[in-house]
Amino acid sequence: MATDRPEVTIRPGFSSTTVMFEAKVTNPTSGDLRAIRLTPKPIPPSTWVDREQHLIPLLRPRKSRKVAFRLRPAPGQQVVALDLTVEWEDAYGASRGRSEVSSKPVELSVPRLRQPSEGMDRWRAGLSGGTAVELRLRQAPPPDELVDVLKEALEDAPGLVSVQRDEGPRGATGSVWVRAEGSRGRRAGLLVDITPDPVTGGSRVLITATATTEELLTLFYHACLSLMAEALPGIDRIAPHGLSDIQ
Repeated sequence: MATDRPEVTIRPGFSSTTVMFEAKVTNPTSGDLRAIRLTPKPIPPSTWVDREQHLIPLLRPRKSRKVAFRLRPAPGQQVVALDLTVEWEDAYGASRGRSEVSSKPVELSVPRLRQPSEGMDRWRAGLSGGTAVELRLRQAPPPDELVDVLKEALEDAPGLVSVQRDEGPRGATGSVWVRAEGSRGRRAGLLVDITPDPVTGGSRVLITATATTEELLTLFYHACLSLMAEALPGIDRIAPHGLSDIQ
């Protein structure tokens, strides 16, 4: 076994509705370390992770590299963590080493949020400079039915739930809002726009989630996803698309 080994630390964070684990790999030795292979093991094991392995071909003495692994929790999941297997070779490939390192667990609990104390315009202004994601999918029920289903599903969401119905050129449309705010200027929201799908006769659904920080966005979206998963089959298998900062 190799006696010289890399030092690895893991720092958790958040990125666009995923929990991000940043591994810092440092070579503290006086020689090169080669073929450093990082293999993530998410906890729980069924948690989606963005890659199976990452290889650092060469790490010079006293140098560091950072590698991020992103995990997407399943609906209803309460905690997520990461175990990392680290394998490497010495400068000549004559000996190999292997070690394990674990992250601290990340609890997926939303900070205390309440219904907004001000109107829509003031609430939206408070989100300026925040972050947002969107997700598109098709559903079998028509819009008028889907609005009712989503309103009921989101009744336990943190914040204020409101519904708007309208009639468009292709038929009934609807929107479901969830708006929330907390201490220290925290704000988060979810907008579900539902329109007729002329191809299937069902609905087209556009979901936009917004928040003042990446952490709050991840936790708030995960809480809403857990409530919507049964009402919108397949939503948990679709990754939201990150948007530019909210203006």
